[in-house]
Amino acid sequence: MTRRDRQRHKAELEHLIEQQRVDLLVAADQWQMAGGAIDAGWHKLMRYKVPLLTAGGVLLYRGVRRPRNIRQLVQHLSTVAVAYKAVKRLLD
Repeated sequence: MTRRDRQRHKAELEHLIEQQRVDLLVAADQWQMAGGAIDAGWHKLMRYKVPLLTAGGVLLYRGVRRPRNIRQLVQHLSTVAVAYKAVKRLLD
């Protein structure tokens, strides 16, 4: 392999590496845009971390003492959630 062939081969490899870097940057940007809604929801949930953990602890304590009440509460909450989704869908 002559010096000129090595230089040409090196240039091709450098071009290939540069193209892969560009592809990686584009893919990273697409990945970040696709996960943006999930990240925003996670951050919103983390704002209420302490109240959610406190409510979970209270529910767990009550559930251990009176399991039937928790089952009824879950049924009521699920009914309210379904009704909320239906009303929201109607209004949109």
